[in-house]
Amino acid sequence: MADVMEPKGVHDLNRANLTSYLAKLLNQNLSSSLVVKQFKAGQSNPTYYVKFGETELVLRKKPPGQLLYGAHQIGREYKVMDALYKANFPVPRMIGYCKDSTVLGTEFFVMEFLGGRVLSQTMVGLTAKERVKCIKSATKTLAKLHSFNPVALGLDDFGKTTGFCSRVLNTWSKQYYASAHKDIPQMKELITWLTNKLPNITEESSIIHGDYSLNNVMFHPIKSRVLAVLDWELSTIGHPLMDFAYLCLIYHAPTEYFLVQQVDQCELKQLFKDLPSEEELVKYYCKLRGISYPIPNWNFYLSLNFFKLSAIVQGVYSRHLKGNASSPNAAIYEALVTPLIQRALDLTKIEPQTVNMSLSPSPKGKEVLEKVKKFLKENCEANEKAYNEYVDAQNDPFCVVPLMEEIKAKAKQEGLWNLFLPDVSGLSNVDYAHIAEQLGRSVMNSEALNCSAPDTGNMEVLHMYGSDYQKRKWLQPLLEGKIRSAFCMTEPQVASSDATNMETTITRDGDSYVVNG
Repeated sequence: MADVMEPKGVHDLNRANLTSYLAKLLNQNLSSSLVVKQFKAGQSNPTYYVKFGETELVLRKKPPGQLLYGAHQIGREYKVMDALYKANFPVPRMIGYCKDSTVLGTEFFVMEFLGGRVLSQTMVGLTAKERVKCIKSATKTLAKLHSFNPVALGLDDFGKTTGFCSRVLNTWSKQYYASAHKDIPQMKELITWLTNKLPNITEESSIIHGDYSLNNVMFHPIKSRVLAVLDWELSTIGHPLMDFAYLCLIYHAPTEYFLVQQVDQCELKQLFKDLPSEEELVKYYCKLRGISYPIPNWNFYLSLNFFKLSAIVQGVYSRHLKGNASSPNAAIYEALVTPLIQRALDLTKIEPQTVNMSLSPSPKGKEVLEKVKKFLKENCEANEKAYNEYVDAQNDPFCVVPLMEEIKAKAKQEGLWNLFLPDVSGLSNVDYAHIAEQLGRSVMNSEALNCSAPDTGNMEVLHMYGSDYQKRKWLQPLLEGKIRSAFCMTEPQVASSDATNMETTITRDGDSYVVNG
């Protein structure tokens, strides 16, 4: 379990009131034992480990005292996590929400306790391989979040679908100036640049976390995969690239950012040796979401995030000055505000990234393409007549053709197998496009190289989103060519076989699933 401490002063809880509330909520005896510890991490909403009887919980509440308007909206946290849990997204299960501030002084909610690992930003103690797996799992989880339709989740009223970046700039400008304890001239320059760039930003919207970093991601106790995403206070409907850029701030963070977190400089240097480069991670995210790379105005999203972070940090220090900060380390955050603003300004000077689009295959792609051409000519083209005669004689277009099985065995032996899947073949989409052109010349070609639909699409889905069990049960046999698969879509009101057009939804409801469609 993460570091905890005894709650003190304004952050202590009324044990009698909490006992009464939990006994009613959980239908347990009033005499059940109660243990309360406060998590040391967290600068905004105080968070507690609670054990009531044998039930382990996490309680999260608004901080006490006078608060900035619109901040600390834990009701939104509860709502979004409850909806996402039912959609099988990795968040804790919500148990109860209390609006009655007479119980614990402010409103709060209770959720299940999960025994995972919350890593530091530098993933101290992990091997290079584990660090890569963790950052990729976090990126994959974020891409999954950005794929949800807010309406399907019942979150269509969770925020506006346009003007998000403008609202971020306006809201956090107000929050910053409301909590600022001194004048920082660079902030005015930064706000001017961001304002002037807004007309160039393409509108896009999805459910976003709003504070997505490794500090707010819980990993499996022993595996390098995300178990749950935490701290949804800033979640809304917003621009997904703002969410992803926030995760990538680590590549640009000033030295003071890591000093505040007491990060060893040698450890930091090793981290960036182990991690994928920012370019590689951005390409991975773009691939997961099916969007083009490079991302236009990428430096804008980074700068706007540093601006927002500086305003948040200023707010933490302001609460320290007022005596109601939830962290004992809040005082040191003053030293971080100016460096964050300056780093945002530095990013405004970076030229927009460009890429020379090439539709020619890579050297490896050219080599594989020539092997494919030769193989198809010698094994498929030469046997196409015999193949067709066999299928015609069977009067079954889906029959297993012994000749094809022999050709498939040869293709696998020569390494011309599963070429459609980049993580397996090492080819790019452009490389495979040239190969697909050759495969389309004959009905035999795609199956011969285990690259035929619907198997390819089904394998891609299982590879990217399948559980370990699903991969063992279905993906591995498909990759080996031992089984075939199908894709069925039977919605009469939706044209085409494009799965993205499906209107049917499935959501988790406790231990069951509700299919609507």
